[in-house]
Amino acid sequence: MLSLDLFRFSADCPQRDDELDRNFYENPVLRRLLYSAVLIQEETFPRIFRAIKFAEKNLEKDFSKFNFFVKSSSTLQAISVFDKNSFPVIVFNSALVERLNETELAFVVGHEVAHYFFNHMNFDESDDEECGTLRRRILSRAAEISADRVGLLACRDVNLAVSVMIKLATGLSEKDVRFSINHFLHQLDDLLKRGPNGCEIISSHPMFLLRIRSLIMFSRCREVASCFSKSYNTRISLEEINSALIRDFQRLSGVSLAELSQTFLYDTMLIGAFSVFAADKKFSKLEQDFLKKHFGEIDMKPLLKLISEKGVDGIVFEFEKSMFALANEGYTQEEQTTVLRFLKLLESEFPEKETRKIREVKNRFF
Repeated sequence: MLSLDLFRFSADCPQRDDELDRNFYENPVLRRLLYSAVLIQEETFPRIFRAIKFAEKNLEKDFSKFNFFVKSSSTLQAISVFDKNSFPVIVFNSALVERLNETELAFVVGHEVAHYFFNHMNFDESDDEECGTLRRRILSRAAEISADRVGLLACRDVNLAVSVMIKLATGLSEKDVRFSINHFLHQLDDLLKRGPNGCEIISSHPMFLLRIRSLIMFSRCREVASCFSKSYNTRISLEEINSALIRDFQRLSGVSLAELSQTFLYDTMLIGAFSVFAADKKFSKLEQDFLKKHFGEIDMKPLLKLISEKGVDGIVFEFEKSMFALANEGYTQEEQTTVLRFLKLLESEFPEKETRKIREVKNRFF
């Protein structure tokens, strides 16, 4: 059986895998769809059904848990709908079905089911902190690259996969577009030379030009050679492709996931320390020396002001939000371990009554 995780984009961090509630008709999203959309079956939508089966065969996956719908809409779009309480659902808009051929539809099927197999819908959607928002958007863009790869594996034709991208970006069909890929990629090169763009920073999806380049590179990597009948003389590794994509993401957005993560980990450990220090409402010489040893010279005014304004409970609440993010927003095991080791150090160096609250928070998430 084909292992999709082998082709996952390295910047696409795995999320927690929640169990699904199997009671289909009790799910409100699905109930609404049964009234507002039409379930796709072989007898009623044979072309879409064939595309689904084609993708299922190529991906060597069982789609029996999925429910595919089509609804009337002029927007060229398909969406995945699932959470821990629902069966996975894919909804095709009618305009998309009309615009794409059967193999192109298989690409869309592969892309959408990939979001389920990679558990992409488990990102927290709150926008409390700017840094957290940026991180979620970076992870969302990375998730789209992984899904595109599965889409390509599902349709097995890179030219048709690229044509889907161009049709979605322009809204036009074959009769109005000459699919000269090199000309589209020249536009991407020009954008990369211009430096970071504000729109790319806040976007949840990568720009279509970058997705096209990613698909072409992916189709030529040696890890997927067996999936395509066409042979290339030179094949690059998936690791090389991932590194190149990460560089392009950073050039276009000006934001590095690694830098955001480093800042977040630093702030989480710092606010964890202050959650301990605030417990006795004092800032002792021992605590000051501990901070200097582990953080160097820092501006403590913002945290001291937070303690003054919100008290111990306020700063513990901020620590709790950070720990929730650490557990649920795609941080690696190594990053999580960095914070947990620091918290363990706090517990060993300060009285149990002062570390009680951070222990309670930590145990809630880890």
